[in-house]
Amino acid sequence: MKQFTHELLGISSGFEVNHIHLLGSWHVTGDWEAKGATANTTDWGTNRYSGLELIEETLNLKTPTVYDYTKDRKPVVNAQATEAAREKQERIKDGSRNGSGRMIQEGSGFAASTTTRSIIRVSARLTAST
Repeated sequence: MKQFTHELLGISSGFEVNHIHLLGSWHVTGDWEAKGATANTTDWGTNRYSGLELIEETLNLKTPTVYDYTKDRKPVVNAQATEAAREKQERIKDGSRNGSGRMIQEGSGFAASTTTRSIIRVSARLTAST
């Protein structure tokens, strides 16, 4: 998955992709340079959800939702920002960047990078328990 992230975002260092088996979850982190890369913030991310965050959400079979907070600190879904993040997530899943064939497949319990031909089995049992 690190190779997929490298190819998608065009960043060679400053980020980590890890799977914690006991929790059945993926964690994607980046340093300030990776987080500030244009591909991370604009091409594959939004101003509210970075590409790295969307990759993590996708690997964990989650759908991004953006919240704003009212004066009394109650969360309210920001429909426009949520839709933008979900559209970017779909682009990541579809691997639509210039028809490169990169993709993350979800729903079957697999996360895959077809360009590197690496398939990582994500345990459905562990994912369901988180």
